[in-house]
Amino acid sequence: MQTHRLIEALVADLQPLRQRLPGQILMRLGWAALAAALAFYGLYGFRDDGLASLGDPRFVVKISLLLTLVGALWPLMRRAAGPIKMTPTDFKPLAWVGLFWLTMMGLEVALVPQTAWYPMMVGENGLFCLAAIPLIGMPLLATIIVTFRGAAPAVASVSGAVAGFFCAAIASVLYAVHCPDDSPFFLVVWYGAATMILMAMGALSGRWVLRW
Repeated sequence: MQTHRLIEALVADLQPLRQRLPGQILMRLGWAALAAALAFYGLYGFRDDGLASLGDPRFVVKISLLLTLVGALWPLMRRAAGPIKMTPTDFKPLAWVGLFWLTMMGLEVALVPQTAWYPMMVGENGLFCLAAIPLIGMPLLATIIVTFRGAAPAVASVSGAVAGFFCAAIASVLYAVHCPDDSPFFLVVWYGAATMILMAMGALSGRWVLRW
């Protein structure tokens, strides 16, 4: 049998699993996210201004950015679970999220005095953010890595990194409801650093757990 025909046969055998996989990911991830959210909010609660934060444009933009990122990463997650390598086209939705993010950064630069940039970037809870997002995301990442094991991802480390990115986005949404720092400056620095931690963890765990 020629190599390409063997690959096609293997992919065909995996098709029923790939059809069930999105549902499995959502169900398991939903339970893991619920458990992580209950544990985190049980310990630290919501932000002090509560529902009043819904009237703050920066808070609304922050949540919108993070939810948009989750939505853009979901198709990439489904692709990462399969035996076919991802292409640059698969990452196009992230470019639109990046443009959205840059636009918000530009507005912040235009509206906020330069003297306030650094304090807004440092915020009140930078180090706590750097620890909290990975801690919330770790059980989500473990859930996805275990679910991916039976799907034979093409490049294990890349699939793990994508899983880490997706889990970081979800963990960021959960943490953002607690975090009083709403500036895009803060998001880029601290949420971005926390995301890199989870992506590195995903890449390493994927390399060892998902390779086949």
